[in-house]
Amino acid sequence: MQPTEPDTRTYHFDIFADYHLVWLEDCGVKDAISAGLFQDPAETPQQFAARMQRLEQDAARIASLVTPETIARGLGVAYGTLCIFTARNLDVPVTVQIRDSPSPDDFAQWDRVVEASLEVPSGSIMVYNPSDDVPEEPRIAVTPGTYRARVFYGGLATVSADELEGEDHYRIELWPQLGPSAAPVVLHVRARGL
Repeated sequence: MQPTEPDTRTYHFDIFADYHLVWLEDCGVKDAISAGLFQDPAETPQQFAARMQRLEQDAARIASLVTPETIARGLGVAYGTLCIFTARNLDVPVTVQIRDSPSPDDFAQWDRVVEASLEVPSGSIMVYNPSDDVPEEPRIAVTPGTYRARVFYGGLATVSADELEGEDHYRIELWPQLGPSAAPVVLHVRARGL
């Protein structure tokens, strides 16, 4: 895949957005959660208790991603995870750009733009829906560290009332964050009727 700009790598996906969700997640976080789901036949009672505690922590983490506040913002954020709320719960186009710096602030063509910090300690990310049964989601290699993520939402007004048809599309830009992690912020919302 050819970069669109010298400092940019671009990846295109069609993700099944079941429950109106697309996740961008550090692969280490996803793998740790997946590993906690399955019991080892030789597991001791102490290992079982520790695994159950991790699963409870993971359930609380997931619950924090889907709240009235995160739904209104369009983006849930937890350690190593972005939960993007989509307008449709069918296949949606998602573009991921790994950049050296953010793109110019040309938000006029987008319905919504939200920004947040994302920790990527493993140096690998994936875009997927947790309920999808795809065994191996494509993984994108990045330099380990903390990134600033800017999520763009487009074509939201094209979605039909039954949420089955539409031209909604999503772009996620990631670039190295120079300062400390920062709370999610809505940068742009298109005024209704435009």
